[in-house]
Amino acid sequence: MGLLLQYLLHPFQTVRTHVAQLRLWHSLAALGVFSMSMASGVGIMRPGLLVLLVVIWGAINIVNAVIIDFFAQCFGSKGNSVALFKGLTLSLALWILFKPVQLLKMYIPDDIFWLMYLGFLSFVFSVQIETLKQVYNIKTAKAWALWIVPGLLIAVTVVASFMGLFYLV
Repeated sequence: MGLLLQYLLHPFQTVRTHVAQLRLWHSLAALGVFSMSMASGVGIMRPGLLVLLVVIWGAINIVNAVIIDFFAQCFGSKGNSVALFKGLTLSLALWILFKPVQLLKMYIPDDIFWLMYLGFLSFVFSVQIETLKQVYNIKTAKAWALWIVPGLLIAVTVVASFMGLFYLV
């Protein structure tokens, strides 16, 4: 539990020094925290919804880690998808830090809220990039390239699917 608290307080330092010590239960706890944050955001806090969110986000993170690990291996890095899954999933726990801002949303202007939201997303993405750098021992540019790959694959798949549908019609 101490590692989770340390991660929430000092994510970059924890990723740099303790990425090898992450356990699966850390990831499951992060998925639980993230799911509770998401469910409370929509105002529905039911156990079934929480389990569904944990399963969906867990599956998304598994696919994300496998895709990134595949391309990391193509670029010459040693495969380490389990550690990557643990690190990327742990970054979801950081959403608990944004919850106070979400609770104040009705009291602050929308422009300020969305600016804070973008800043927080940038922070989470930076932690994920640092995780990639530490897991694969790579430079920042290569970590960004690996981080972008799953999104590009999804975008290309969606565009190709729509083009196929329009071609059939």
